[in-house]
Amino acid sequence: MEGLKRSFAGFKVTYTAPTGKAAHVLRTRVGQSDAADVRVCTLHQVLAAARHRSPEVFAEHYGDADALVVDEFSMVPLEARLHF
Repeated sequence: MEGLKRSFAGFKVTYTAPTGKAAHVLRTRVGQSDAADVRVCTLHQVLAAARHRSPEVFAEHYGDADALVVDEFSMVPLEARLHF
């Protein structure tokens, strides 16, 4: 995890996980605090915001990220991967 954090130093990163519990674990490993450059949430939250909210709302919450890291991407169904 430290290598990943160093790789993204200076970038705004949104880390996602497949479940709320996994996001909580990821949050403790990434060390999310009130840092403006790190955000941790579920992948569902990002996808739902992109699909059901206005572009302005999506941009406000997730659009400023320089990178989107998907933890356990292998758990995402193959059909859903086509949308990334």
